[in-house]
Amino acid sequence: GTLKPVKATPVGVPQNATSPMKVSWIADDGTLLRKGEVIVRFDETEFVDLLLRGREDHSTATNKFEKADAESSATRTNLRRDARLAQSELEAGQRFKFDDAEIFSRYARIEAEVDQNLASSRKRHAEEVLGVRDKLARVERDIISIEDRRAGIKIKQAEEGLQALQVSAPHDGILVLVRNWRGDLPRVGHTMWRGQPIGEV
Repeated sequence: GTLKPVKATPVGVPQNATSPMKVSWIADDGTLLRKGEVIVRFDETEFVDLLLRGREDHSTATNKFEKADAESSATRTNLRRDARLAQSELEAGQRFKFDDAEIFSRYARIEAEVDQNLASSRKRHAEEVLGVRDKLARVERDIISIEDRRAGIKIKQAEEGLQALQVSAPHDGILVLVRNWRGDLPRVGHTMWRGQPIGEV
């Protein structure tokens, strides 16, 4: 007592839907369809929201890149200036010798030696900090790049979801909706997944 069609084309949720789709409109079971007529439309709200969040995250990552570059450049400039200044002080201290005990007091000689050691230490410290700052800047850029890639994934998923918002009839025919494991037909408000069968035409 069951009639089977000679030709039946299965229709389902588009494969490019990357997240669950909520039915916002669906044709009635048994509807006579023409090729290209809409069988089901899905709600776009979640995808629009995801697209907005992805674009905001991308904009935030871009701003972070610019801020990190500016801060890194300023820090690098300051440290290089400190290293050059320390080098100048060291060269000045080496050029003017205070080691003649007949001309300079013991205090002046000790002070000159301390100044040279201090200049040398300041130069070495500035160069070491510059290396550390460069590594930290690279790590920070890597972290921001990960955030930017995540934003790109959100945008891609949202755009693919927005392109998969409706399913149309592949040819003329009668729509026969598929029942789920509870025996219910798909209806407005149901959540469906990528590749899930909707029915046959």
